[in-house]
Amino acid sequence: MLICLSLILVVSGQAQAASAGETLYVWAKNGLNLREQASASSAILSKLNYGAAVTILAPEAEVKYDFPLFPSSGKANTGVLLNGKWLKVKAGEQEGFVFDKLLLGYAPYLSRDGGKDWYDISAYLEMAFALGKLKETRKKLSDNEEAIIQHYGKASSGVTLQATQHKIESIVGGIIFTDPNMSLEQALVFFYGDFPTNFRR
Repeated sequence: MLICLSLILVVSGQAQAASAGETLYVWAKNGLNLREQASASSAILSKLNYGAAVTILAPEAEVKYDFPLFPSSGKANTGVLLNGKWLKVKAGEQEGFVFDKLLLGYAPYLSRDGGKDWYDISAYLEMAFALGKLKETRKKLSDNEEAIIQHYGKASSGVTLQATQHKIESIVGGIIFTDPNMSLEQALVFFYGDFPTNFRR
């Protein structure tokens, strides 16, 4: 059985500053350092796990920091830097500072067995963004091939999801996810953090 997957993310928003009392989630795959002060050279109090919830204690610190989401391979302009600030948070009983751009307002998908498949990803997007099913359409592609397209959305946020499955012997899936409130940096963290490595290549 052949499984072909594709994903299109459409974003156009600007990142909003976090506010005190807000709950955010860690989207750093290898964990996020909780530091004593707003500095990359400050002592590490603990490492927060991927998916851990933190509570914002204070607005963003003025100290800026650049984090290499995709480290450079040594060639010019091959890396991706996230430009952000330090944020004072509470995680469990500990208080400290973390890099703000590796936090998002929704928890990442954590499967029970550590694996992810296409249907899990589609269902996760529907759940995380509180999308309702709008309609189902079918498109005839050939005499023995038909595409089933599920449409989801949320009017108040403008977020939409279109998931396509081709009903033939092989499974060909496609998703178009649109979020006008998500910034490009947030989309990079979201995509890098929540999808399988072999799918991101």
